[in-house]
Amino acid sequence: MSLVKQFQLDFGDLITQQYAKCIEFSGDLDVSFDEYSQKLLDSLTAIHGELVVKNESSQMITYINGIHNNDLYLAIGLCKGNETAWSEFDNRFNSKIKQYALLYTKNESQSDDIKLGLKGSLFLESPKTGKSKIASFNGRGSLSSWLKVVIFRDVLSSQKESKVSSLDSIVFGIEDESLADDDMKNLEEIVAAGFKQLNQEEKSLLRDYFILKKRENELANRLEVHVSTISRRLKKICDELLNHFNRIADEKYGLDKDQFKELLNQFDQSWQSSITKILG
Repeated sequence: MSLVKQFQLDFGDLITQQYAKCIEFSGDLDVSFDEYSQKLLDSLTAIHGELVVKNESSQMITYINGIHNNDLYLAIGLCKGNETAWSEFDNRFNSKIKQYALLYTKNESQSDDIKLGLKGSLFLESPKTGKSKIASFNGRGSLSSWLKVVIFRDVLSSQKESKVSSLDSIVFGIEDESLADDDMKNLEEIVAAGFKQLNQEEKSLLRDYFILKKRENELANRLEVHVSTISRRLKKICDELLNHFNRIADEKYGLDKDQFKELLNQFDQSWQSSITKILG
């Protein structure tokens, strides 16, 4: 028995309920129950791992409800070229696409170009993969937030090719001469908010190691622990801090990890100085 058939056998009622809700929300997009089941399974596997099908029904309910199912169903219809799906997509996202493109370019003409180019890049099959970009959507986040990231990347690519603007003007929509103040203000907000998630002991350890340049063995002796313990603590704190930065950048500015990393690289010395101020 195939994995998708086993998935349908074990969780058929849950899948059927969601499938019916999707049709009620978007209409009939010529997406069969089997096609929806396969895409849903692919998404759950990508998010929770291959053993996701081994979960109990109660856990599977949580997992399935965590998927943006209406958006996932629409994406399947778009991949099939269904006209109703195209109409639904335009109704729901046409204005948002223009809004996001304008947000990142601050230029009416450029935003129109990005909007037109986006439809081609979303729905036309890639010669390399044989799949359209929309086929990669897995419903983990909303289609709206996914489109925002795609548009950001399209704008970034366009700017790199034309070499007319820096990454910073794309993200924050400002002219180069005003980057230092405005961009750093936004970055400082992310950094400050991230550090607020740490307790005083964690911030103190970072200050001693990174600002005061104390050696790990010094810190270990003071805290009466092994040097390896200090190393693990520092790594754990830094990992947690980076996770906070990435989460805040995503929630506040819609930037994924790679985009935020590129942004940090543009202001390497400046944002590190900001951290120095925070840790004192």
